[in-house]
Amino acid sequence: KYHHHHHHHHQHHHHHHHYKTTTAAGDKMTVTYTTKVSNTSFCGFSKLLFRWRGSVFKLLAADLIVYFLLYFSVAAIYRFALRENEKRVFEKIAITCEYFRNVFPISFVLGFYVTIVVQRWWEQYMLIPWPDTVCIMASTYIEGQVRRSKRERGREREARIQKRFALSPQLFSKTTEMIGLVLKTVSPFNNIETI
Repeated sequence: KYHHHHHHHHQHHHHHHHYKTTTAAGDKMTVTYTTKVSNTSFCGFSKLLFRWRGSVFKLLAADLIVYFLLYFSVAAIYRFALRENEKRVFEKIAITCEYFRNVFPISFVLGFYVTIVVQRWWEQYMLIPWPDTVCIMASTYIEGQVRRSKRERGREREARIQKRFALSPQLFSKTTEMIGLVLKTVSPFNNIETI
């Protein structure tokens, strides 16, 4: 069992290194902002919006450039290369495209898609076991009130030990799960030992 766990962590570790190399190459990937956000003023935050690395602008830049190139080339052909009757044909095609664009609204379809993705993500998030609930339930079911008499103090200590035993596996599962999540995304820690 131990060997299996070790291997599992090693895999995560390897995965994490793979991400590190892709960053160096400048590929698309997660960029951490936390330290920058936590100690900045409003100006700093707006500066963060205009950061190039890992920004939305960088992500869309290539698409936008291609779009503008196509748009202006079509516009140039329409203005300077086509004769009057050809222009009429082009306009008819444009009107037909516009009609179909209104018949199938893209934003509506995209809205559905986003809703499904967010819903799935939220369901996964809600399935993560939080130790808080278990703690509350444990303190409800395992009796351990603070009693002043010496005779009862031993019983209270026993209850506290019981609670700790009950929560150990819960906290352990939570910790291992979180480590898994951290190592899957970009991690400020180098390896399992540091954590």
